[in-house]
Amino acid sequence: GAVMADDTSESPRGDASPSTSSITPIDDPASLTSLLASVSLSETTSPAPILLDTIAECAKHLTVLIDRGDPVAVDFEGVSLSREGRLCLAQIASVDVTQPVFLVDVVKLGFDAFGKGKLGALLQSATIVKLIFDCRSDRDALFHQFGVTLQNVYDIQVVYCMRCDELAGFRVGRLKGLKAALGDCPGLDFQRRTEIVKVKQTGAAAYADAENGDAWEKRPLPHELIEYAAVDVQYLHLMYDEWKHFMKQGKMDTVVAKRKRKKGSARDF
Repeated sequence: GAVMADDTSESPRGDASPSTSSITPIDDPASLTSLLASVSLSETTSPAPILLDTIAECAKHLTVLIDRGDPVAVDFEGVSLSREGRLCLAQIASVDVTQPVFLVDVVKLGFDAFGKGKLGALLQSATIVKLIFDCRSDRDALFHQFGVTLQNVYDIQVVYCMRCDELAGFRVGRLKGLKAALGDCPGLDFQRRTEIVKVKQTGAAAYADAENGDAWEKRPLPHELIEYAAVDVQYLHLMYDEWKHFMKQGKMDTVVAKRKRKKGSARDF
């Protein structure tokens, strides 16, 4: 599930070469803003997410990810998502940033998404690392609704909380959400952070407008929710690279196996 990104107060920075003595300074603030925006967009624009709503397309793209064997970032959306709720969408991001985020339409494909569509093979692979932010509800939904056991999980929420502990100098007792993690995510410039906030706000508004909280079940899926869902996995690889030194996979397996929901946002590890 997604939560709104932090709005940071960073200033945009150009990556111009130090040897700029021959470049005429830009005095017009509007021109400077335009230049910064164009540089930022050219560096950060990602391919549009792709909705996989046929078995053939789903199997084709997921087979490529399975064959590569690289870590994948995953997340799931649904209605009251837990063991009793309804899982509606699976988001998958490759480590290759030139590749789009894939959104598997579980509403349309149902159990076939996990069988013929190869989603089950990917999620249950013991060799492919699945990066996820807070595995608890998603893991319950997958197992109880589709009989899928999420394996080889690396929970980014765990190491993000450890990073917060390090900065604070003591163990922080409350869980930190994806909103905070996106705000602290390394490698994002001002333009991208602004885009994330806008996408999350627009998606949250679209979700709030839906009757009975069933926005993720309705088809066709609105563009705003497609973008909203994609952001949840798009930056987990960056977080993994930055914070994985806090915990190795073997220890993470033990922590993930014991994770359970506690009252409120109390920390469970």
